[in-house]
Amino acid sequence: MSDLDKNKLNAWFDTYQGTIINHIKEIFNQKKVEIDSSISEDQNLLEQVLGEDFPRAGIQFSTKQENTHTQHLITLDLNSVKLIYSALSGEKIEDHLSDEQYTALNEALKQLLEKISDSIDETSMKFTARDISVYSFDSGENFSKDLPIENGISISHNLTFGKDKISLNQFSWNKIVKNGDFVDVSQAEFESFTSENGDAGSPRNINMLMDVELEVLVELGRKSMRIQDVLKLGKGSLIELDKGAGEPLTIYINNRKLAEGEVVVVDDKFGIRITKLASPKERIKSLG
Repeated sequence: MSDLDKNKLNAWFDTYQGTIINHIKEIFNQKKVEIDSSISEDQNLLEQVLGEDFPRAGIQFSTKQENTHTQHLITLDLNSVKLIYSALSGEKIEDHLSDEQYTALNEALKQLLEKISDSIDETSMKFTARDISVYSFDSGENFSKDLPIENGISISHNLTFGKDKISLNQFSWNKIVKNGDFVDVSQAEFESFTSENGDAGSPRNINMLMDVELEVLVELGRKSMRIQDVLKLGKGSLIELDKGAGEPLTIYINNRKLAEGEVVVVDDKFGIRITKLASPKERIKSLG
């Protein structure tokens, strides 16, 4: 008997199907995406997985929703995996996906799940996804060896992906939480150390730190890019950054902002002329 609630899952899909479709369109660069899902419960998931046609690909991930921890396995044929990756990258895949291509697909799926979770306003329906992986399996024994599949809920998805029709099966079951699984971590709180007059004490004996090496990073600018755009980059490609020409560069020490500056050339080498420093207090903080 499954601990998962079929009615709640149906309600979740009905509420957020449009959101899911929009994010699929965005990440996989598709104009037409449709999803038709059918949910069954109280199924022996292991028997269903062993009865599928192989080889297949398996997409595994875990979710936490409030205090519920759920394991998911999505299976689909290898041709469907190639179609999905082709939509992601813009390249036609004739052979099997390489390890690098599976890694890119992992990142796209992670981005998709994060976007879906961020789009949900209701606290009780938000979820956190982790441990996403995509693999190719030659037989169902590979799944049964690695996954503790017992009774749960199975979901059949028929996906219209552009001009292609893709069928995939999703198997979900509540997992037993062991040490290290979805540990809720909160920030430790400590009393602040202050001097006798109540002000924060200034650092002393700083000379003992003078020989410590720190990493200096100069940031020219930033840009967020979708995975499909990154995969299209090649020699001669241009990336437009968020800073305009002439704007100061940012100088970081140990990933903390120290100063702003401008590019100069010194003896045929690039350098940075500092034009604005952070406050002494911020500079001391950057040493930590």
